[in-house]
Amino acid sequence: MSNLKRWLFITGKIVTSIQVGGLIFRTIPRRWGFSYEWLFVAAIINSCWLLGLWILWPDCDTNSELCKKGRRLGLWRAVADISEAMREELGPNICAYSENELTEVLKNRPPIKYYVKQGTEQELGHIGLSSKSSGKVRLRWNCEYGSRDGLLIR
Repeated sequence: MSNLKRWLFITGKIVTSIQVGGLIFRTIPRRWGFSYEWLFVAAIINSCWLLGLWILWPDCDTNSELCKKGRRLGLWRAVADISEAMREELGPNICAYSENELTEVLKNRPPIKYYVKQGTEQELGHIGLSSKSSGKVRLRWNCEYGSRDGLLIR
């Protein structure tokens, strides 16, 4: 045991650091611990965030034009909509792009949003994603939007 440690042990003093010349040496190691205060603050913030999302969810379901018409967003519906918007932005040869090239090209594009092209008596309407559209989505109850294998989507 060094003289300094023996002196600290005999005198019973708790010294956290000692200055020798221009250097400071720690005599006891730092103690890293868990802060229950920060855990409590983080739990409160996350609970408020969760409550806000839980309140927002029914509001979006009841006030969304697309949800009112029964067009819910699922995994494959989102893939189809986004791929249509990408094809509109990048052209029909999207398969020629690598993942990195797609990332770079799409990073500089404006954001996309839903649009509605209202149909007429002879043609069907269309719901899609585009960066060129603007305005609020307004769906008509008596208008048909797209067809699938001869079946009309209302």
